Amino acid sequence: FGIDRESGIAVVDLGPDAAASLAHFCMVASAGPLRATLRVVALNVGLEPQPLQTLLVSTRSQSRLQTAMRQLYDLQVPIVCVASGLTAGLGLSTFLCADYRIAEEGTTLCFDLSNRWQLHLLMRPADRRALQAERGLVPAKAARQLGLLSELCPQAGPWPKRASQRATAFA
Repeated sequence: FGIDRESGIAVVDLGPDAAASLAHFCMVASAGPLRATLRVVALNVGLEPQPLQTLLVSTRSQSRLQTAMRQLYDLQVPIVCVASGLTAGLGLSTFLCADYRIAEEGTTLCFDLSNRWQLHLLMRPADRRALQAERGLVPAKAARQLGLLSELCPQAGPWPKRASQRATAFA
């Protein structure tokens, strides 16, 4: 991760082990002088397309992510999140917890058993039924129509730039 101390924006690429990456960032961010300067957190989630069986989430990983998200919320700063590619499992759970959610046009949100419970918190009943009929795979354009995205953007440019632009608006 990287932090611009002048603007107070932290940019964090969660990668394949979202829980561990986020936990590490929260541990560093909550300590000492960094906490006083932090104004916005910009996260990146998403994976290159891969077989869904490799995206199964363990109970331990879910627990680690929940702890890390509580620590992130304790920082009391806005959270901007960018999704690209196939976004599933802990990455999708993290994405859905953000204050402002950005996805590239080619992104697919994959609601599996580890995060389908979040649908009840985020969507109207009719939209949940329509999503479940699609077997939990939601292209970015449909996700925008369902209200799961704050912004849909073309597949162009590095994610930190887009996230930083939105994070600057929050800061």
